[in-house]
Amino acid sequence: MHATWEFATVDDGRARWDWRDGPPEIKSLVPVRYPSSRARSRHVPARAFCMATGGYVLAESGLEHDLVRLLDRSRATAWLVAQPARLRFEIESRCPLTHIPDLVSMTVDGTATIWDCRAEERQDDDFRAKSALTRVACAVVGWRYEVFVGQPMVERLNERWLGGFRRPRLWHERQRVILLATARDGTTLGDLLDLDDGSGELISTAWHLLWTGELKCNLAGALRRETAVAARSDG
Repeated sequence: MHATWEFATVDDGRARWDWRDGPPEIKSLVPVRYPSSRARSRHVPARAFCMATGGYVLAESGLEHDLVRLLDRSRATAWLVAQPARLRFEIESRCPLTHIPDLVSMTVDGTATIWDCRAEERQDDDFRAKSALTRVACAVVGWRYEVFVGQPMVERLNERWLGGFRRPRLWHERQRVILLATARDGTTLGDLLDLDDGSGELISTAWHLLWTGELKCNLAGALRRETAVAARSDG
């Protein structure tokens, strides 16, 4: 199997990439295609705001939107690009196959991961074949490959809730000191929120710190007053 990659940039458009020149600069990439919806489309594309890039990332499905939101919350994520490449697979005695993955992420240490989003029950033979080929193609060039199948419903809803508090606010730093000091040795969500003076500033900051990960709790369970909360141990 031989794989060729095409990437797109604002200046040069879409072109085949020669890996002998090294990997592309991920921050310079733009989508190789822009999804649109039609009358019978299963999904409606949307733009998800990304704190890591300071701009919008195209999401072709709700599952892709969930992945963008999950990666954007990670401290390790430095950049995201949707529909980042077009791969063409030349396979002996078969017609060539093409595939456009859903996302590429880059971490702060430069690690690149190509992502496909597909629920397990929707992974047919065609997807599995292209996924396997993409995994091999990524390994050859030193990139990672992952398939995102979704999250448990409670965890997904908790992530969506926290995403509403992701933007920094002027009062966060002042309230952050109080919250992290209180949660240093562990506390409960209810006790933290009860510290608010009625302005709502401490409450919104608590949700923001849970989004950033500076406060930690179990997002796999329902968020209740008795939910255990602690400050991140590494500061």
